[in-house]
Amino acid sequence: MLDIQNAVAVITGGASGIGECCAKYWVHNGGKVVLADMAEDRLGQVEQEIKDMGGQVVSQVCNVTSESDAAELAQLAISEFGSINLVLPFAGIIKDGMMISPDKETGKVSRKMSLDDFWRALSQRSPGWGCILHPRGAQAGGERITINFRRFSA
Repeated sequence: MLDIQNAVAVITGGASGIGECCAKYWVHNGGKVVLADMAEDRLGQVEQEIKDMGGQVVSQVCNVTSESDAAELAQLAISEFGSINLVLPFAGIIKDGMMISPDKETGKVSRKMSLDDFWRALSQRSPGWGCILHPRGAQAGGERITINFRRFSA
């Protein structure tokens, strides 16, 4: 089992929701956090809240679908804290539109997402995380865990 004390968690989607809650839990229990999100203002607020808790945290605006952004995030974690012990990929993957849209008065389906758009939303990848978990990307010999949570709005 991974000991949280002094362990480094990289958390995408860290500016809100599950990512924010996990980050605060992690530092409350003695861990260090690297936060990433596209919502720059909220990301800064959460970073400050964690610092106010006495937590060790750095943050970076990051598009997890960009391999270069993800590689920069991994480098930030290594340069600031020396290792990556846990990756929690909570960044939302958004495809504009609802899968089905019911008419508000009748309740009948008035519009639906195309099958191509549906499959595109399901197959979204976060290519950079392979970069973070590669043995050269994290401190050799350390305990590393990845939990593959994905949330998306189709």
